[in-house]
Amino acid sequence: VFGYQGSPSWLFATVHLPDSSTQRFYIQLIIRDGRDLPAGSAVLGGRHDTWAARIPMALSRVTQVRFVAADGQATVVANLNARSPWGPG
Repeated sequence: VFGYQGSPSWLFATVHLPDSSTQRFYIQLIIRDGRDLPAGSAVLGGRHDTWAARIPMALSRVTQVRFVAADGQATVVANLNARSPWGPG
């Protein structure tokens, strides 16, 4: 997951799923106060392995990006530390 802190801020993710079938995911942003916010959806798998979106807040507020499958399970999770991207959280 790559992020840009600007106006607007955005996120870009590359996802490689183990099988070649496609799946729809709902994307959630987990922010510093623990709330989860919807960030759209994506169909990933096969030849579709990227997702990008503008986010409605500063990137530094986002602590995690979750790709949630139809069964409600977070299939792909990325932890972010935008306050200090070069060191531990």
